Amino acid sequence: MNNPYKPPMAQLRWEPSHPGSLVKAVIAGVLIDLGGTWIVNFVGLVAYAFYLYSQGWSEDEVSREYVFLSIYSLPGLILPTARFSMSIVTGYLCAKIAKEREYLAVLLISLTSALIGYLALKNAYSYYAWKEHLWLTALCFPALCLGAYLSARGRHPGKRKAQATWKMTD
Repeated sequence: MNNPYKPPMAQLRWEPSHPGSLVKAVIAGVLIDLGGTWIVNFVGLVAYAFYLYSQGWSEDEVSREYVFLSIYSLPGLILPTARFSMSIVTGYLCAKIAKEREYLAVLLISLTSALIGYLALKNAYSYYAWKEHLWLTALCFPALCLGAYLSARGRHPGKRKAQATWKMTD
């Protein structure tokens, strides 16, 4: 007679997981980093504009505030922090896609983002725009590395071991 409380038996074999694609990780990372940063900036600046309009500021005053936004003001501190957080998320997701060589992937993402930022700002007239771009680019790489580290730490607790999965055989 069969025991109804006994778990079913299955033939299992141990298979190592397959490495991810570095190209997919870099492309997805650049899209996530630039798109996420753009969305964070847009939402933050629109919210700040609504706040300024509610305080009775005119359209000219608000546009002047955007051009000369101090990095030491409250929105000037919140927006880079949100962008930094977006870079951490990007590094995490990129490492999940790459599975191996995650730090090479985040280095390539950082260089690509810096290059795209340079191309966007190459005709900029403002020293402040260049200074801010260099500052945020310098912060981008450690944030991406932190995200990759968090991903690798979650995937390989303790010592680094080869990740593998159990597969059912017939």
